[in-house]
Amino acid sequence: MVNATLSVPDWLYKLMKRYSHVNWSEVARRATVREVLSIKAVEEELKREELEILMETVGFEIPREGSP
Repeated sequence: MVNATLSVPDWLYKLMKRYSHVNWSEVARRATVREVLSIKAVEEELKREELEILMETVGFEIPREGSP
């Protein structure tokens, strides 16, 4: 696995430190995977069902329509 550095504003860093029990690397990784797969789905014109299958394959769920 490759390491990447993420830059955030000072105000956000202070909030992140306040919630140090959260694994921020995992939060960033999941958000990145979700975004990349969404872009890939648009570029390749995947249907929602196909995107859901792709995301399940890599261990992610996308919210169902109407869920928070």
